[in-house]
Amino acid sequence: MDYFKKCPQCNEGYVTPDWRRIFCSLSCASRAKGARRPDGRPVSFKTGRSKRKSGYITVWVPEIGRNIMEHRIVMEKILGRPLHSWEHVHHKNHIRDDNRPENLEVLVDHKHRKLHGRNGAWASGGLTCCRDCQRSDRPHLARGLCRPCYEKQMRLEGLQKFSGIRCTNRELDPLAPATKESAQSTP
Repeated sequence: MDYFKKCPQCNEGYVTPDWRRIFCSLSCASRAKGARRPDGRPVSFKTGRSKRKSGYITVWVPEIGRNIMEHRIVMEKILGRPLHSWEHVHHKNHIRDDNRPENLEVLVDHKHRKLHGRNGAWASGGLTCCRDCQRSDRPHLARGLCRPCYEKQMRLEGLQKFSGIRCTNRELDPLAPATKESAQSTP
């Protein structure tokens, strides 16, 4: 079965047996792929705003020729100056595409990490202690757990994704590798 189509590059009509074919010729296809707007954006570019997989909104800035995170642009307009690389824009309600000025605040790197619990501290977002042992004197590792509780859970689940430091006492840890002494004492 033949299909009658119109080439989007040269606007000529053509007949093709392949319904997936878009252009009438290779030269039209290559011209379309290399086509750019006067400001450098590709022709396929529809708007200047898009959402990343991470949830953040990016905006095309033609003056520098690349996308910039929208929350950084909003904060730069509020402050009236460009942000430094060590300044982080924090979303107060933790919704990454909510870039209203009242929802944004500038934090230096170490305060932003402390707020999100990336430096071993318990995050202020509700966690105050380990959800297993209820202790807050041990640093946070992952999943709302301190290191000993996290490693215990990983052993129970049979996962080997933690730091690799394991108990070598077979009585305490059945998953621990056998040592030369324990292998010799076993008949």
